[in-house]
Amino acid sequence: MQWLMTGLLAWALLQVALRHLGWAAVLTMTAVAAAAAVVAWLAVYDRPRLAWVSARPGCRPVVDFLCRSLQVQPATAPAADSEGEPAPDPELMLTEPADFDRAAEALKSVVRGHDAAIDALVAALRQKVLVRTRSRSDAAAGPLAAFVLAGPEGIGKRQLAGRMGQLIYKRRSVAYFDLSEHRDEAAAVADLFGSDGSLGRLPSAVRREPRHTVVLDRLDVAPAAVLDRLAKLLAHGRWQPAGAGAAVDFRHCVFHLLVRCEPIPPAQDPRAAVAEETPLGPALATRADEVVAMGRLDRRQKADVLALLMERHCRRHGVALGRIAPAVLAEEVAAISDAHGFSLAPDRITRRLLGPLARAAQSGVPQIDVEADPS
Repeated sequence: MQWLMTGLLAWALLQVALRHLGWAAVLTMTAVAAAAAVVAWLAVYDRPRLAWVSARPGCRPVVDFLCRSLQVQPATAPAADSEGEPAPDPELMLTEPADFDRAAEALKSVVRGHDAAIDALVAALRQKVLVRTRSRSDAAAGPLAAFVLAGPEGIGKRQLAGRMGQLIYKRRSVAYFDLSEHRDEAAAVADLFGSDGSLGRLPSAVRREPRHTVVLDRLDVAPAAVLDRLAKLLAHGRWQPAGAGAAVDFRHCVFHLLVRCEPIPPAQDPRAAVAEETPLGPALATRADEVVAMGRLDRRQKADVLALLMERHCRRHGVALGRIAPAVLAEEVAAISDAHGFSLAPDRITRRLLGPLARAAQSGVPQIDVEADPS
């Protein structure tokens, strides 16, 4: 009886659709629904076949659209040229040596005082991209790259990770997660990775867009359970949610693991220091492709960063920055403490530039100078 009622209801709906829409519209809707059902089934049970379908000429935009509409992870497969030879991922913006050189210079122009760290990160990423491009297998273990940035608070670790992430893939997808938000282990695990029947914020972001830069800040305060799951994720490149559908593929992601610690001496190996002196331990330090130590800046470098921050603040208000009085820079440099680094500098700059920007807005001048207070 239930099957009979279902059949009668379907027949009645078909008659209504035909009367109001016509055969062409009904056939189109049926084809779209069938394609969506096939994509959903392949996304869960046969992802290699989904990748094969997506690689057919003209199919990728359709498959990606259906995947995102169904909230399943789009298919990924090794790129190949017309002769079937391995080729760079078409979504990558960094493939040629000149691309990486330009990326390094671009990063140095916006993240001051950490040229050695930038060179090390870009060189490591270049090696990983080269090896991945030459691979004939889609079974590469682990993400595209994983980096550890270790150093004191407020020196630019997050800024460097985010800016680098915007240079890797065309979609410029960067996801930030602050591990200091959760002190309770169960809440941290559930929020980041998910729990029974739910998907955490990290796999949810990568399921929507597989090519992601993931910035995990303050891993030095992350619970042990989070670090353990992260180590497994970096080892296998996939995450199987508990009761929340198909595995999530992280193999096209770049991870930046940010750790707050005292400056690592130049003579000490950064990887050994992170493994022995931070909660990350050997498991995560060993799996990272590069571990860079970022130290505090000297006075001249601090002044350079502060001038850059003032210039950006003025640009956001449509005004150019002219002269900065040496006394102003000296005062702002003195306010940069070892405890907070540059974390408080944006608020100080906002207060300092409020008056000059207000006068510029009132008079319509295109440029301001920053002079010391008369007092």
